[in-house]
Amino acid sequence: NDTLVILTAGASGPQVGDIQVNTNTGSKLVVLNGWTYVTVANITSVTPSTGQYNTRVTVLGTDMFGGGLSVSTVLLSTIPARAIEKNTDSEVIVLADRAVAYSSCETICHGTCFSCSSSFNNSCTSCPASRRLVNGYCVSICSFGSYRSAGLVSATAVFGIPGVQLGHGHYGSDEQELFATVLSVSMSNVFHSLGIATSPSNMTNVTVSVNSVLDGSDGALVNVTVLSDQMFYEELEGTLSDLVGSGDLLAKLKENSSDA
Repeated sequence: NDTLVILTAGASGPQVGDIQVNTNTGSKLVVLNGWTYVTVANITSVTPSTGQYNTRVTVLGTDMFGGGLSVSTVLLSTIPARAIEKNTDSEVIVLADRAVAYSSCETICHGTCFSCSSSFNNSCTSCPASRRLVNGYCVSICSFGSYRSAGLVSATAVFGIPGVQLGHGHYGSDEQELFATVLSVSMSNVFHSLGIATSPSNMTNVTVSVNSVLDGSDGALVNVTVLSDQMFYEELEGTLSDLVGSGDLLAKLKENSSDA
């Protein structure tokens, strides 16, 4: 507008010169020696070039104030330094702050949990719909002292097996039958080891049928139907999650077939 003009200076070497404003009417407004280009700031070295929290980093250069009075902020890999210990136009010393831990691993919840604060089974913060949260544990929806009566329950599950690619000729009917057998035996063994000593062995048996095996983004995507005694209904999701997440299922598949 006619009272305020904001602009961005172009590049130039150090020099003193006029400020000239040209209007669309052809008039010129001039301020003699009104603008000074300062020497372009330059960083010559950063020592050390790697570090962690509280690492003391020395930045050497020339005219680093860029015409100002001091350095106000130093970014190390986009993270602001937590302190500036020395602040001159030729040397700046800073302390590195904490960075986001991109290399850290995500917590894998125990199979009984829906969300958690650690991998232990008593660190659940929420539970699947088939369970209720009690003191960090995801337990049966049945009240204390009661349990599910005998009877069969069917559940459908879809899960991925990272690192397994289908390729040509893989996971035909024979491979799907092998997969179903290995998963059935693995889940049956887990249920048998749960400590329910009074349960007849046939109650711990699990029957798995494979509905489909497709290529997923990270590996094979498997859709199965699991048939078991409903006494173990709450254990289905966690058992399947643990077998897949721990790599036990993949290991057992490899034991039974070189093509798994």
